[in-house]
Amino acid sequence: MKKVLLLIISSLIALHSFSQQTRRVELVRSDTLKGLDQDRVRIINPIFSHEGSTLASDSANFNQVLNSFDAFGHIVITQTDGTTIRADLLNYSGNTKIAILTNNVRMLEKDGAILTTDHFTYNMETKVGIYTDNGKIVNKQDVLTSKNGWYFVKTKDAYFRYNVVITSKDAIVKADTLRYNTGTKIATFYGPTYTYFKKDTMYTELGDYDTETRVAHGFKNNLYQQGSRTLKGDTIVYDDKKGTGKATGNIAFNDAKEKFAMRGDIGTYTRADSSTLVTGHSYVSLVTQDSAKVDSIFMAADTLLSKVIMKGDLIPVKKPQITDETEAVPPAQEDSKPVGKIKAVEPKIHDTTAVKATPPDTINLSPARDTSKIRVVLAYHHVKIFKSDLQARADSAFYSYADSIIRCYNNPMVWAQGSQLSADTILMQLKDNKLDNLLLQHNGLIVSTEGDSTKYNQIKGRLLTGLFKDNQLDQMFVDGNAESVFYTKDSASVGYTGMNRTISSGIRMSFDNRKLKNVTFLKVQEANYYPMDKIPPDTEILKGFMWKPKERPQSREEIIPLGPPAPVSKPAAENVQPKKAVPK
Repeated sequence: MKKVLLLIISSLIALHSFSQQTRRVELVRSDTLKGLDQDRVRIINPIFSHEGSTLASDSANFNQVLNSFDAFGHIVITQTDGTTIRADLLNYSGNTKIAILTNNVRMLEKDGAILTTDHFTYNMETKVGIYTDNGKIVNKQDVLTSKNGWYFVKTKDAYFRYNVVITSKDAIVKADTLRYNTGTKIATFYGPTYTYFKKDTMYTELGDYDTETRVAHGFKNNLYQQGSRTLKGDTIVYDDKKGTGKATGNIAFNDAKEKFAMRGDIGTYTRADSSTLVTGHSYVSLVTQDSAKVDSIFMAADTLLSKVIMKGDLIPVKKPQITDETEAVPPAQEDSKPVGKIKAVEPKIHDTTAVKATPPDTINLSPARDTSKIRVVLAYHHVKIFKSDLQARADSAFYSYADSIIRCYNNPMVWAQGSQLSADTILMQLKDNKLDNLLLQHNGLIVSTEGDSTKYNQIKGRLLTGLFKDNQLDQMFVDGNAESVFYTKDSASVGYTGMNRTISSGIRMSFDNRKLKNVTFLKVQEANYYPMDKIPPDTEILKGFMWKPKERPQSREEIIPLGPPAPVSKPAAENVQPKKAVPK
């Protein structure tokens, strides 16, 4: 009977012709055969061959007319390139070369990549497979799962759609649409995608991730996040091995915990010390509070560097050495009182015996607070600082979150409340997110004038300290070698009436509504008053005088030449490692 059935099958194959594009499915071997109807044969343990591929199973119903068969149990498809597919059920058409595999489908590539699913449609000619009801690919240390998937054996590309998760040794990727190449091990993103590293997260809507080199790229709505720190940019390249990220175009670095923000054209972030280097239209925002509105301090420079350092690496501001003549003032003497016409602005203060040249609550000169790590900001070249009521410029600056002091170096200048302040070094301290004190170290000079007048009030000294109240300059102290030039007025005069020039050990000034109100001289050594028509030309200007109003930053737009970068439409999710999604 078996020989008869084989003869029948052979005859049918010989008599039935197909086009050159379609070849007959050949039965290579079997144990038993049984006719089911006119066109179908039941075969036990068959092995079929079709265009170089072999297809084996426990049993099969073979339709000679349709050139197809249904196979049952222990399905094994082997292709010439080494690809092997196993399943419980198979429907195969030799005409279309389409294999539909069901239950416990497992495709193994020659290079070791394994695809598993419960329903798989595979084209034996194009070598493209599709699943639509959850599947998984294991490629050495990479595991990919999704609802829908398309796998191209020839190019080793797999496309995934819906609930896509890649679990690799060092990261987990969650996406909506993704392509993965089993040869290069590179995943390419085409929609909202989160990459969860061990310590940080990256979000993008167009990009890629190399699971082998651990380098990720983002090209649309990109956001890198580490704890409270985020980095945005038109493009982002993040190297997880090195712990570095580089953003280009409209970059924005923010630290929500420290209320710190940096902007620029190019930014590089280093995870080890939480440092960010920003260049090109770079500026930093230090938030302060100003009554009902937020009034930030903006600092711009050619290059900005923010990083976290050990507390011991920070050199604290040293307390200035002031000679005895600037310490507590002895009982009031004649030469400690205002001189000449300066009496018109005589200060309303308590007995000067209780006044010190520098009050104890001025700038905090103690070492950094007791913490293991602190954040600092360094600004290099063409530094500009802007606040609504204070502006500054310098060649370089340094800001520490340990003592909240902005240190300005190399010919720094500050403009506040109508005055220009300069010194070798200028320090500005924030307290409770407000500007609290200001310190001018060495060759300190204050210059002011009224309107278009060419007459300049000037104060000079070794150390100048300013106290702020509600973000406004409230008091100013001059310690050591104090010199001053003041032009006086009286109530009946429109113009100036004369000039006071003094040399003293110290000066105390108070301000009201951003204007100079009172002046007190301490231990006056020399005092001269000149009427306006008798002022010697060489007495009008103190040594080191400079007046440079054109260098003053005029607006916030001068600090921020570019608008803020467009916000990312979808922020990075919380950096939580999701569980591995494994289909049944």
